[in-house]
Amino acid sequence: MKKREKYSSETSTQASRIISKESDKSAIKTKILEIAKKQKGVITTSEIASELNISWNTAEKYLLELTLEGKLEKLKKVGANIWLYLKTKEEAEKANI
Repeated sequence: MKKREKYSSETSTQASRIISKESDKSAIKTKILEIAKKQKGVITTSEIASELNISWNTAEKYLLELTLEGKLEKLKKVGANIWLYLKTKEEAEKANI
């Protein structure tokens, strides 16, 4: 394989890994939101870590990202981080009907 072809192949592999990681990340965030809905909108970092079999730090990272996206709200209580699911406009409108 020529040097240029090898580089192109490696770059393509790296790009597919990044895409795969992004889709995994999106799937985890979707699962977190589903869990929050099932738990009547209130979850903890420990619950997410346990439910998804990920570390507490990883769960906290995803929960913080969802907070920045406006999908969760964080409440700090003594000894625990509690996360509240924020309904979308469509969900809020359906609840009012």
